Amino acid sequence: MLDLQGLHAPFLMSWLGVWLFAFVGGLASGFIKVKDIDDRLLKPFIAKPLIGTICGVALAIYINQNANPPPLTLLPWALIGAFISTPIITGFLVFISDQKRQDAVYNKLKDKYLPSSKEDKS
Repeated sequence: MLDLQGLHAPFLMSWLGVWLFAFVGGLASGFIKVKDIDDRLLKPFIAKPLIGTICGVALAIYINQNANPPPLTLLPWALIGAFISTPIITGFLVFISDQKRQDAVYNKLKDKYLPSSKEDKS
């Protein structure tokens, strides 16, 4: 009956536990303090639970393999996945958003693939 409405996993009521455990894992990851990451995030108390929830649910979807209703073994995976993946994802986002690093990569690629740009500097 729910399939007629266009709702699919993870937006079914049977996935509420997975969402809850992923959210709790995301909240718990907020207590992992990494100074470089927390200083660069605009609002870490919002960003970390949001990123953790999305990562935990994504891991549960990957592990689930279309079983409906989802097994209870997904709950700890959603919690652990949210807790562990949040610092990894936020660290990666901070790493790639550094402007100096982006400029260095851009200049390296420009020098490699646009050799005419070296001649323009002379």
